Amino acid sequence: MAEIITSYPADMSARDSYKLIKGSAKKVLDIAGSVITPEAWALYKDVDLKTGEEKTVLTILADGEKFGTISSTFIRDFMDAAEFFKGAVGPIKIVSGESKNGREFVTCEVI
Repeated sequence: MAEIITSYPADMSARDSYKLIKGSAKKVLDIAGSVITPEAWALYKDVDLKTGEEKTVLTILADGEKFGTISSTFIRDFMDAAEFFKGAVGPIKIVSGESKNGREFVTCEVI
């Protein structure tokens, strides 16, 4: 069972929280270069069914679509903005790049 760490808006119903963390979501990396405005989001822990490992997941609802990521870089930068703006992040640009060791990464920038 997923365990919600924090979410926005604070008064989100249990039904909306459940819909946000369950079911399929597009990968944040797949929308690199796009600008989205999160309407709701949830940071939670869940168990990977394939490996049995516990993972921290961020799911964002924007324009009626769900986007999810386990990228620690994205989650860190998004949660920094969420803390600064008290949850209402506003428009963000999804940015991808390549690390020094050649791995693709994704992050976000407040615009």
